[in-house]
Amino acid sequence: MPSEPFLTPRLVGGRFEDNEIPLEFLADLSALEKLLKELAKARFLTANPTRKRSPPGFMRNVSLRLAAIEDGSAIPNIVLSVASAAGVLFNTDQQYLFDSRDSLVAGISAAEKGGSVTDYIPEKLLGHFELFGRSLREDEAVEFKDGDKSVRFTQHTRQRLITAKENATYTQPVTVVCAVPEADQEKGTFQLLLEGDQRLVSTEFATYRNEVMKAFFGYDAGQRLRVRGTGRFNGADRLQSIDDISSISIVGPLDILLRLEELRSLRDGWHEGEGMAISPGALAWLSEIFDVVFGDELIPPHLYPTLDGGIRAEWTLGNYDVSCEIDPVNRTAEWHELETNNNAEETKSLNLGAAGDWMWMKVRLTDLGGLIGGEA
Repeated sequence: MPSEPFLTPRLVGGRFEDNEIPLEFLADLSALEKLLKELAKARFLTANPTRKRSPPGFMRNVSLRLAAIEDGSAIPNIVLSVASAAGVLFNTDQQYLFDSRDSLVAGISAAEKGGSVTDYIPEKLLGHFELFGRSLREDEAVEFKDGDKSVRFTQHTRQRLITAKENATYTQPVTVVCAVPEADQEKGTFQLLLEGDQRLVSTEFATYRNEVMKAFFGYDAGQRLRVRGTGRFNGADRLQSIDDISSISIVGPLDILLRLEELRSLRDGWHEGEGMAISPGALAWLSEIFDVVFGDELIPPHLYPTLDGGIRAEWTLGNYDVSCEIDPVNRTAEWHELETNNNAEETKSLNLGAAGDWMWMKVRLTDLGGLIGGEA
């Protein structure tokens, strides 16, 4: 089965640093192949304006395959495979597939720069970006080669591509913290009250009855829920609905995601005319990684903003006072421990762009008695 090099996108982000590709991202690569083939059909019809559809069996003899993962973050080596030697001689499908690759990269570049996306990708195909790129996180990107330049495909770029279509919406994984002011057992619905007084309605009452009712009866006391699912956003990036809820949990008094959401409201000059606001991108990154590292296992810290746009995390664990000054822009931190019964101190500089230093933090907090419930 003859094959030739086709595409070597570079995957950038913490999940890809060890030259590994998470299994969930394979669905994105599958969606990419489908998009490229549909784009190839569109290229064929453009080249053959008298035809209304592509010929039977178009793209049958060609496929895209993951041949290897190369070094340099994670770089999937995608090759174009032709079903037979005869296909190489007589089939021109592969040329349209190469053309579609070039159109895709040009379209992503246009979206990245705020240009006209539909000059390269037909409007009717923009919906394919609903699946390709959905699992990308805020700090991740797919870099495509364009000659000697790189074109970055991020969640922001993906949103621009999808919403280039009039009245389009897009979906992506979302986690929100909300109150429950209304619950209707008969209809099986409940209301989610988000920050800014935005209200959404869910029909998942029966599945999460216990959590919903606890938040409903605790509404006046400020009880909140953390809801994870697939959010649907409009072209203005406003959340319209949560289509598929994957989990709902009760928010505790020191909930990290709730506190980070509160810090999002800070503006420059928040402390007597001084103090930098924390960037939204940094808060999104911290929300995600704190959630992964701490989960429901570790005692959450008290979180405070610092004047230079950073965050200070503090724990009191038995005889230890622990703090961590986080610079979310450079993704570094300074760790400090004080053993209060003898004033012994320990410090450590952390690289928060590396998974190993986050794991060090988790292990250290566990050793100091930071597990919820006490014993490991």
